[in-house]
Amino acid sequence: MKRYQKTIASQYIVVGLIIVGVFAAALISSVIMRRTAFEDHFVIPWAAGRAWLLESINPYDTSVIQIAENAVRESPYQANLPEEQSLLFPLVNLIFYLPFSLIPYTISRLIWVTLLSLSILLIAIFGLSLANWKLTPIEKVLVVLISLMWVPGIAMSLMGQLSPILIFLLVISIHLFLEGQDTTAGFILALTAGSFSISGLIIVSILVYAMMHRRWSVVSAFFSGVAFVVVVSILLIPSWPRDWLSILVSDFSALDLIKTPLMVLAAYLPGIQRFLTIFLHALFGIYFLYMVITVKGKSERVYKWNLLTTMVIAYLMNFRGSLGSIFLIYPGMFLVFRFFSERWGLLGRVISWVILAIFSIGSWFLFLPVEIISTPLEMPLINYGIPIIVFIGLNWIRWWAMKIPRLQFES
Repeated sequence: MKRYQKTIASQYIVVGLIIVGVFAAALISSVIMRRTAFEDHFVIPWAAGRAWLLESINPYDTSVIQIAENAVRESPYQANLPEEQSLLFPLVNLIFYLPFSLIPYTISRLIWVTLLSLSILLIAIFGLSLANWKLTPIEKVLVVLISLMWVPGIAMSLMGQLSPILIFLLVISIHLFLEGQDTTAGFILALTAGSFSISGLIIVSILVYAMMHRRWSVVSAFFSGVAFVVVVSILLIPSWPRDWLSILVSDFSALDLIKTPLMVLAAYLPGIQRFLTIFLHALFGIYFLYMVITVKGKSERVYKWNLLTTMVIAYLMNFRGSLGSIFLIYPGMFLVFRFFSERWGLLGRVISWVILAIFSIGSWFLFLPVEIISTPLEMPLINYGIPIIVFIGLNWIRWWAMKIPRLQFES
C-alpha cells in the first residue's frame, strides 16, 4: 500500500510563484533603496543589537544613534534615520533583530526586507485560511501577491518596521488556537506581548475566551513565555526596564506620539474634535468589551468573527497609529469577501475583486506621484478609510457569519 499522497501539481505552482514573488520583491526593494530616499526603522534596532553584542554597550545608550548614522552613511542605500531616534520598544523585541546585528548593515537590510515581504505574504495566506474564502489556486496567488504589492505592502517592507513579523505571529497563534493547539499558540502569542499597542486587544480577547472555556494551557503557556523572556532579558541587562521607561516617558511626555487612527479621523472635524475623539474611542472600546464579555457559551464560529473584528478594532485604536499595523485587517477583509461571494454568487465575486483592485492597483494611481516611503505616510483612504469599510463590512455580514448554517462544502 502507498503510504503517501501525491502532491497536486498546482500546489507546486502556488509555492513556486510565492517564492518568486518574495525574491522579486527583495530585488525591487534593493533597487529602490539604492535610488530613493526612505526612512529606515530597521537601522536603530540593528545598531542597538550590534553595540550590545560586539561592544557591550547598553542598547538604550545614546551612542547607538551614532553607530546607526555611520552605517547609513557608509551604505549604498538612500536611508535616513526615523524621526523617533531612540529605541522605543522593550528589550524583549530586540531578539528579532539580534541575528541581523551580527551581519553588515547592507546585507542584513536586504535580508530584512525579504523577511518582511515573506511575512506579509504569509499573513495573507493564513488570513485566507482563517476566513475560509474558497478560491482557485490562481486566485489565491493573485490575492496573496496583491496583499504585498499594494502601497502599504511595499512601503512597510522598505521602511523596515517590525509590525509585519509581529502580525504574522499573531495570525499564526490565532490559527493554532482555533485548531486546538493551545500550548504552542500561547507561547507564540507571548512573543508579541512586547508590542502591546498592536497585540493588546487580541491577547485580552484570546485569554478571556480561554479562561471562560477552561482552556488553561493557553493561559499558562502565554504567561510562562512572557515570564521567561522578561526574566532572561533582565538577567542579561538588569537596567533595561528603567532605561526603556525613561526614554518612553521622555518621548511621550507631550503626548505627541499618541495618535490613533480614530484620533486622526476626529481631526477632520476640528470644531468637535475633542468630543468626537472621546466618543469614537468609547464607542469602539465598549463594542470590544461587549464582544469579550458575551463570548461565553458561544460557538467557535461566533468567536472567530469576534476575533477577526477585534483585529480591525486593534488597528483603529493603536495609539502609535502606524500604518505598519494595517495588515491586521487582512483576515477580516477576506471574511467579508467570502460571504459576498457565497451569498451573492457571481455578483459577490465581482464586487470582491473590484474592491481588491481598487485597494491595490487603485492605491498606486490615487497616490502617485507620492514619496510612499516618507514618514508620516498620510493616505487617508488607506490609513483610515479601508479599515472603517472593513469594520462596516464585518458588521454587515455578522448575521450570515453567525446564524446561517454551514454550507455543505465548508470544512
